[in-house]
Amino acid sequence: MSSVNQFEVLRQVAKANKRKALAEKEKERAKKVERKQEFLRETAAKAKKPVQSTLITEAIAGPVTIAPKEPQLSLPATVNTGFQQFKPSQYNTRSNKENLTIIAMCAGETLPFHGTVLVCPLVGTFTVNGFLFKPHDNVQKEFEPAKKFAKSSKSSRTPLRFYPCFSPKTSSFLVIEASKSNNCEEGRVEQALQQQSDYFGNNDVTILDSLKHLFEKLSDESKKLPTIVALKSFAYSGLDQIQRRLPFFKDLFEPYVPLNSRELTEDNLNIDGFHPVLAQIAQTSQNSQHPQLFFPPSWYSTVFQAVSHNQTPVICVVGSKGLGKSTMGRFVVNQLFSKHKKIAFMDCDLGQPELTLTGQVSIHMLNDPLLGPSFTNLKHPLFSCFMGATTPKNDPDFYSACIVQLWDVYRAQIRPDVPLVINTDGWVRGLGFDLLMHSLKHIRPTHVLQMCVPDFSPFAGARNIKDDLSELLNGDSNLSHVEVLKVNGYENVKQAKYLPAVMRDLGIVVYFAQRKTNPAEPIVVTHLNEPKNAIWEWSGVPAAIPYSIPWKVVKLRFLNVELSPYLRAKIPPSQSLVALNGSIVGLVVDTLKYRKFVDSSVERPSDCIDISIIPSDIEIHPRFQNCVGFGVIRGIDIARKLFYIVTPTPFVQLSGVNLIVRGSFDVNMPTSMFIDGFENDRTNLPYITYTPNEGIGAMAKRTRTKLLRKKFISSK
Repeated sequence: MSSVNQFEVLRQVAKANKRKALAEKEKERAKKVERKQEFLRETAAKAKKPVQSTLITEAIAGPVTIAPKEPQLSLPATVNTGFQQFKPSQYNTRSNKENLTIIAMCAGETLPFHGTVLVCPLVGTFTVNGFLFKPHDNVQKEFEPAKKFAKSSKSSRTPLRFYPCFSPKTSSFLVIEASKSNNCEEGRVEQALQQQSDYFGNNDVTILDSLKHLFEKLSDESKKLPTIVALKSFAYSGLDQIQRRLPFFKDLFEPYVPLNSRELTEDNLNIDGFHPVLAQIAQTSQNSQHPQLFFPPSWYSTVFQAVSHNQTPVICVVGSKGLGKSTMGRFVVNQLFSKHKKIAFMDCDLGQPELTLTGQVSIHMLNDPLLGPSFTNLKHPLFSCFMGATTPKNDPDFYSACIVQLWDVYRAQIRPDVPLVINTDGWVRGLGFDLLMHSLKHIRPTHVLQMCVPDFSPFAGARNIKDDLSELLNGDSNLSHVEVLKVNGYENVKQAKYLPAVMRDLGIVVYFAQRKTNPAEPIVVTHLNEPKNAIWEWSGVPAAIPYSIPWKVVKLRFLNVELSPYLRAKIPPSQSLVALNGSIVGLVVDTLKYRKFVDSSVERPSDCIDISIIPSDIEIHPRFQNCVGFGVIRGIDIARKLFYIVTPTPFVQLSGVNLIVRGSFDVNMPTSMFIDGFENDRTNLPYITYTPNEGIGAMAKRTRTKLLRKKFISSK
């Protein structure tokens, strides 16, 4: 056989094999489509709605009725998953041109927005991020259509509670969603606030007077609508000024609305910092490309099943990263507020915690809903364990001991009728899965919400937990039963613009600019022109006034410190001050009694004689060390033996601090904090040089970018 004929035979065989492979691939695709349609039919049967053609349309199919099992729980009577958007007009929207607006919404209407705003319920109910707002009866009576406006009435001096809402482009835009029915929804009713003293005199206009004036200007039809919401500007908080300190977060709270379309929004709403995403301008802007926060019906039904448990619910959210665990955690907390006044929250994620900075696990007592991303919800914990790392891989035993300690704090210091929500990390493979199972078996929550993707998804193998959690947790009949509920997470999620490392830097910068312990707590407003204090001030760490702490009143400790990526070693005592200077440290209240010991074999320079250092290899139980906050070692005065520390932690908590802990280099100051105020001066820049690294303690600052690897770059 000639070489030409042999080549032709091989070519024909290759074609036949290719056709066979394509046929098999087509059969496999048909099977996946069939399994997908079967899954949709089952989902539609559970939600009692018509079958949709694709899985994605489940989130935008329209209103779906879900009958509540118990009347006392606030499961929404309807879950509006459609885009019946609110359209502001002169009939349903009125503004006083001074950052105060009132809107009247039809049942089921939605208003996505970008930016910050203060919201207050006046009539009916609405939801934001899963939290159901319902006004107090005394307030709702003031806005009855048939009631005449009475100036300077006694009730007009009643203060109102406005809730801060944060909707930056680091996450999906929040949505104000008017409830479909206001008859069967319980919600958390606003408590009647006591009338405050008339600080501004009798001639000052109260907030309730202003809102009633705006209500009178609505059309007669709008006054009868089931939901009326008050919106107030929150631009004075100062959070939107973060772009001046972090150029990477430019336009974090700025609108995408083109200049030629702003008259469609600004003329009616007139609220600084609040930018609604309206349907009539979405097609001409980038707003249509940014996701909006809508919860699928399966989330409501699953969380309702967990919340309506006979016992006090202890709900743990687990799953791999990128499935929406943080969103689900906030959703569960906000749903629990419908039935409970206080919620306990255990944050077990070292890398991306919800309520604190990275590097620690903590437990909190929440009195108010979570209406924004994690960097807007930073709070002072009830108890916190500092690890100084973004992952527990370096010390898994200590991490497990910290989780056990937080659970003991919950049982000892929190009432038994207060529910608990547990946030876990996304490490569900290998050692991470072992740590997760150890925590679950010790805590034994009433419900485990397992975030996953459908089995027919091509991402199921990589993103779902392969082991059967129910079988692993309920093997012993003598122990309490753990209900494992699988919840469909986000599957078709584009690559995040902001990587976890960048979000950690954002949290650190926001934390040190914070001037209020709980910036997300509701704001009580009585008068329209009350003085407004900024919550975030961006003067920078170099301009902040530090605390001076003598060496003799504090001890030092180094945890998870790596001298290089390939070498783990102790910090020599002679280099302790060098390792501390210009770094982020944990401020810890240490109740353990130590016996002074001096190792004569270790050389200690005369400058470090008065410094007490706790060896890092000594095992200390987490119950003895409570981290009350973070600080930056701005400077060290060797002559006067003082540490200069900048921290937003209140002085009440700082008075008990007697231990300073330095963590790994992963928990470090962002570069922007070093150059803050020295952007145009490279010669006098403290702690940083642009010349080659020289001297003791010199290291290159790692730059964090969102550049893609070559294999992710399109050939186009």
